Amino acid sequence: MRREVGRYVDVVLRLLLGALFLFSGAVKSVDTVGTSLYVEKYLDAFGLGVLDEAAWLVAVLLGAAEISLGVLLIINVLRRYVSFFALLFITVFTVVTLLNLTILPIGDCGCFGDALYLSPWATFLKNLILLPIAFVVWRMGRRVRGTRAAEWCVAIATLGLAIALNVYVLRHLPLIDFMPYAEGTNLGVQVAEERRRIADMSHTELRFRNRLTGEELRFPADDVACWADANLEYVDAVTVVPDDATMLYADFALYDAAGRDVAEEVLGRGGRQVWLCVSDYEVLRANMRSVERLLRDADGELLVLCAANCSAVETLLAKECYRADAMLLRSIIRADVGVVVLNDGVVVRKINIGDV
Repeated sequence: MRREVGRYVDVVLRLLLGALFLFSGAVKSVDTVGTSLYVEKYLDAFGLGVLDEAAWLVAVLLGAAEISLGVLLIINVLRRYVSFFALLFITVFTVVTLLNLTILPIGDCGCFGDALYLSPWATFLKNLILLPIAFVVWRMGRRVRGTRAAEWCVAIATLGLAIALNVYVLRHLPLIDFMPYAEGTNLGVQVAEERRRIADMSHTELRFRNRLTGEELRFPADDVACWADANLEYVDAVTVVPDDATMLYADFALYDAAGRDVAEEVLGRGGRQVWLCVSDYEVLRANMRSVERLLRDADGELLVLCAANCSAVETLLAKECYRADAMLLRSIIRADVGVVVLNDGVVVRKINIGDV
């Protein structure tokens, strides 16, 4: 009886752990560029920024490894080895999330990509729960002796297909877009409404410095007593914007040559717009044949959004660019150079420049 119960417990825990690895790997693999951005955050936090250029490779291998572990756990193939690597993964992730909570705060760990946000504490507790589960699965897996050639073939094929999925997404665009700029988003309406909310919720505060202690103090804009206090020295008046996690477009801004934010003006024009989003000048140069075709045949108003080397891009294309933050462009489209088509402010299509 005890042996039967143990076998059922083993099956349940193995399937649970496998499903978690499969889900985690899948959401990373359908947006490999997004995963690489999280990898860069970790590398920078650990003082390994020199390896940022290899972040995409780490993202590919990480997503593929998690998918493979998940699938192999579920179908119970190479149990002895797979359960060991699953335990190793969970152990490493637990240590990393502990560091995230203490000496190397990073924020969202990206364990489930952009599909599901977990706070650092929730992520750490999740790993603490998974750690004994992975240990039990590994202990039970140690009893499995011997492997068959067919199992190795299945494992190699699973890993190969998982890597191929990541490479495909990396060369094209995410299979599932978890960002707030996905196709079907009415960007014109969303940005305008959110900016109105921010304006309504924002307030101005006065900042003074205590001449005796050096302490900086803050007062409401309508406070008159602070001006009469001889011990206080005026520093600045600051507009305080609410930090609301539900605001998805607070950072959406496009700047013209004069430095004005013209995002609402651009979106308010309506009609059909084609945005050429440039995050990497060298990639732009390497795809000039596709770019020239786009410039010639674009169906609608063509705008160039640029995050780097904007002067060089303007010279190359003989067209004025709108400046945008690099992370914003990465959120709009997961490509070094990509095309976003809008119709009356609604995102209707996204294309990697290599597919134009």
